[in-house]
Amino acid sequence: MIVEVAKSTCRYGIHFTFIELNYPAVMNKNQIHLLLAEDDADDRQIFEEALAQLPMAIHFTSVHNGEQLIQWLKQQKDHLPHLLFLDLNMPRKDGYECLLEIK
Repeated sequence: MIVEVAKSTCRYGIHFTFIELNYPAVMNKNQIHLLLAEDDADDRQIFEEALAQLPMAIHFTSVHNGEQLIQWLKQQKDHLPHLLFLDLNMPRKDGYECLLEIK
């Protein structure tokens, strides 16, 4: 079941709709850990501003490219994020390559 949690419009006029997935590993957490892999600084800022408007506790981490993502995941293998947002077009290692390696 998917339920809309919040809608947000950042100062740049970009609209976000955040949804709640009926997924116990995420739903039963006091704080959700989100990891964003995004090379564009403006996009990272917009994403973080939108998250700040949500009515829930969120621990936010971001990395700037695919190589950093894979390195971060290996270093944090015992504390992986609940959700990963992945830019598919990044330098060094794009999102598709990351997905293959994560898989």
